[in-house]
Amino acid sequence: MFRKIVVAAVVGCGLFGAAYAATVGAGGMRSTELQRSEVPGSGYVVITLRTEMDPGAVDPLHSHPGVQIGYLEAGSLLLKVEGQPDRLIKAGESYQVPAGTPHAGFNMGSDTYKSVTSYVVEKGKPLRTELAK
Repeated sequence: MFRKIVVAAVVGCGLFGAAYAATVGAGGMRSTELQRSEVPGSGYVVITLRTEMDPGAVDPLHSHPGVQIGYLEAGSLLLKVEGQPDRLIKAGESYQVPAGTPHAGFNMGSDTYKSVTSYVVEKGKPLRTELAK
């Protein structure tokens, strides 16, 4: 049942999204929140972001309090997820990072990386926790 609710919420994000102000991270990474939607009766929220990373940019080691589901629209990304082999993700491919798992990303290509990513997280928890190297 929860899975059906989450799928409906993710689909709803795409249909009823409203853009929020962009945030600019260090090292050439920019994210714009597209949608934030509560999953009814669950204590969870789905947050959808559009992210761009300049060539050579690094998304340092961090974690999220819920699952991360992403789709690469353009460019490529070297994704390092704790406990998994490194993975080069290319435009048109998707990826998933388990809840609470430390991970980092590197744009090693010559094009800007562009993605749409949804996070299913507990309501009231911070979306991202930076981790020491």
